[in-house]
Amino acid sequence: MNFFRKTLLVISLCTWGVFASATDIAKTPSGTVTVNLKVVVLTYGQQAESSGGVLTFQGKQYPFNVSGLTIGANNIGAAHLVAKGEIYGLTELDKFAGTYVKTGGSIMPITGGQSTLQNENGVIMHLEGTVNGPLDPSPTGAIVILAK
Repeated sequence: MNFFRKTLLVISLCTWGVFASATDIAKTPSGTVTVNLKVVVLTYGQQAESSGGVLTFQGKQYPFNVSGLTIGANNIGAAHLVAKGEIYGLTELDKFAGTYVKTGGSIMPITGGQSTLQNENGVIMHLEGTVNGPLDPSPTGAIVILAK
């Protein structure tokens, strides 16, 4: 085997090892989460939210609040979502808070479902649950703040 082929083989094996490690880490949940999201839209532009949840990370529970939810464009009414799931990519508690945008899936009325959201820190929230109305994060994302 010539020098070029040996070097290419070593680089390939090293790169494969890095990708395999990153993939394994991404598949291992960092924590779990439960959410209880409630939104009531009284008139266009006026809404009330009572949304939050609990993050379980490194054996401790941390309550959090959620804002920036809507019930869809030009809708008036109410929606209530109850879900639980896993958190991925969380290495420090401070990285959990942020603006989460939907990256896949959907939790639909009656049938429920799964949804995946990610924040600007690379933390991924994979939820499974049910909702009784059209509840969506705003186009700019749902804001998650750890309660003090």
